Amino acid sequence: MLFLVSLIGIVYSTQLTLVEPSLTIPSTKNASMPVNVADFGYVPYGRTVGGNLTYVENTCNPLNITLNSNIVLTMGATCKFLAQAMNVQSAGGKMLVIIYNHEEDISNFLLIAEYGSQQSFIPTMMINKADGEFLIEKLESMTIYAQVSFELKQQEIVDLQYFLSSFDVLSYLFLDEFLPFAKQMINKITFDPIYIQFYCKECEKTGYKATNQNCISGGRYCGQDPDQNGPLTGRDVILEDLRQICILQKYDLITWWNYMILFNELCFNNYQECPSKIMKSISINETIVNDCMTSSFVGKNTLLDDNTILKEQRYKIMRNHQVYWPSLYINGEFYKGDLYLNNADESTVFDVDDFAVLEAICDGFLDDSRPTLCNATGFFSIKDGELQDCKYNQFIFQKQVP
Repeated sequence: MLFLVSLIGIVYSTQLTLVEPSLTIPSTKNASMPVNVADFGYVPYGRTVGGNLTYVENTCNPLNITLNSNIVLTMGATCKFLAQAMNVQSAGGKMLVIIYNHEEDISNFLLIAEYGSQQSFIPTMMINKADGEFLIEKLESMTIYAQVSFELKQQEIVDLQYFLSSFDVLSYLFLDEFLPFAKQMINKITFDPIYIQFYCKECEKTGYKATNQNCISGGRYCGQDPDQNGPLTGRDVILEDLRQICILQKYDLITWWNYMILFNELCFNNYQECPSKIMKSISINETIVNDCMTSSFVGKNTLLDDNTILKEQRYKIMRNHQVYWPSLYINGEFYKGDLYLNNADESTVFDVDDFAVLEAICDGFLDDSRPTLCNATGFFSIKDGELQDCKYNQFIFQKQVP
């Protein structure tokens, strides 16, 4: 399922540039127009994609043409964006540009795909209606070569902000798959998990003086009920968020990560005593964590008093205008494209170059500070949470690759 989410406040810097001929676009007064890159498929960060523009009126059905690596321009339609991208990809197109068929500014929307869209290997994006109509008119009388550069801000140390929820299964999938790579670049990245939360509007009207089963702090911080009619509530979600933040504050990143992996494996079906057992199994002092949680409240009443840690989390959410999860920011820029690493596990041999999110993170490094992993090529496997180079492990390589 694909849907548009209103996301007012985020500005996207990626642009489609008309290279040959270099036409002046009326809306921008230069040869470039803004694009809104879809949050699915392959986004080739660090690279430039170029080709001749080809207008195809309808991409909802399989195309009976050969596109020869052209960039397809099409009008917005009632079918799913992913279906359009797959049809263009199957016909040999290298990129899909969809013209938004309403007058609103495309920067106010986010094109989201649910997990499972990894079969799309071309970037998809949207342009404003006026810009699209300008291109359609020009294509009637000329050939236009266009290109899009997918760039990220580069730094010596890459900053990663990951938006998640402690009771969201997909939030853990990225953590599970990315951990072996994170270990290889642990001294080259900062990783800041930010836990999505809500607030009770009715509670705000009464000055946060009433309790709510899905909230703490009088309704300032709330979570979604994870099991509906089951024993858990949104309050359990928020308190688990707080516990996980305290583990990260009191221990190192890998210890937090190990807790997260075990929580995902063991706690969803039997939560009540699970966090305590996990902490004990990986030498986390539960008293230290509980003291961190308790001291983060400004008073002794956790149901009504404000919480300093969650207040800071709320600020980070609002600063990034974040509306859905899981999602990733790289060096302060919102990452577009598939977040998952194709379920890489101990039975999988894979090529690191195929993983768009890893490629994007690597593109966030300055050239002289890139970790060794970012310059690696060839096949890898994962064993016991560690990367294995299949070039030196013929058994794994031969077993998995026909």
